Amino acid sequence: MNRYTIFILLLLLFSCGAKEASEGVISIDLEKSIEGKFSDLFESIEYVLLDNPDESPLVWPYTLKYHAGNFWMRDISTNMIFKYSGNGKILGVIRPMGKGPLEYFQADDFQVFQDSIVLKDSYLKKFISFDHFGTPIREYKFPLNSLHFHKGDGYTLHFSGFTQRNEGYLFQRIAEATKDQLGVFPTDGSRAKLGNAEGPQGFLSVPDSEKLIYLLPQTREIAFFDGTKGSPISILEFDYGAYNLPEELIGQRRGKNDEPNSYVEANGAFLPLKNKYFLFVKQGKENFHYVFLDQDFSLLAQYQNLKNDLDGFDLKSFPWASNEHEIFYLMRSVKFYNAYVETFANQKVKIFPNTIHDFFQRNKEKLVDDNWMIIRLKAKV
Repeated sequence: MNRYTIFILLLLLFSCGAKEASEGVISIDLEKSIEGKFSDLFESIEYVLLDNPDESPLVWPYTLKYHAGNFWMRDISTNMIFKYSGNGKILGVIRPMGKGPLEYFQADDFQVFQDSIVLKDSYLKKFISFDHFGTPIREYKFPLNSLHFHKGDGYTLHFSGFTQRNEGYLFQRIAEATKDQLGVFPTDGSRAKLGNAEGPQGFLSVPDSEKLIYLLPQTREIAFFDGTKGSPISILEFDYGAYNLPEELIGQRRGKNDEPNSYVEANGAFLPLKNKYFLFVKQGKENFHYVFLDQDFSLLAQYQNLKNDLDGFDLKSFPWASNEHEIFYLMRSVKFYNAYVETFANQKVKIFPNTIHDFFQRNKEKLVDDNWMIIRLKAKV
């Protein structure tokens, strides 16, 4: 199926309503991925080492969000929320203080607004809003024990997971005024074996659009919503043909040595940028596919195993987040250190300002410690 057939099919699906659209499939032929270079898709790479204060250490960041030039992170080990500047300087930390009023115990998810941040604590079944300096503003109760949420104008959307607690629906929409609860996208329970799978991205807003997207964890599917009302649009499935992980292997734990060399277990990332989407696919152990689609899901570019001709660093990792023009990777600093040494150990490098070698020389003592860093890839327009 070529990209024009896909485009026409999707137009027909969207025109038929949510039920028919939920059956939409986008076929990607991985054998057509081109062996290319970073410069084919990206303009630049920037390396950012994150401050790691002793009094509030960043232990295991999982959720990464970008808002108005700053990075926000949720640490799933300490339940702290960190705010960083674009160059890695710590700007604030929100800490779990207890189970009382205007306190939280467990941070399941958060959402950043212009002047506030809303945090969800499913253990205490409440939302708490803070200003950007970490001062609590208000709290209110909610009934669901969900994994991710999105707070819109007069509603909240919740991802319920794949277990029986989802009451037969993948998502729940709650009206703020009436507290009416509506199940969204029914499920037959066949994915219960995936458990309470949780991806790092959660709900994502599409730039210059009212759409929301949600990558269903450990699947090849993306849910689309109308962000103005919180209503469902469709679930789109990516089909990799013979390279789809066989149904009998889905949900099974497999060691790296047992992982089939050619299968795609799930979409690695699906990130919205300005006027396009970025799909990252890990095929087997070694094949990394970089796919760009326009807003109508027509193919713009499809590459694999890109050679980094921008600075030579071998970036083998999953992308974590995005803004309109950039894709962000989150990496342990010691992993970067070891990969850098392995890549450049036998090379004579020239150290110029604002290069990877300058970054390494300035930060190598911190890189070997238990710190974290963000890698910023700027996509070509």
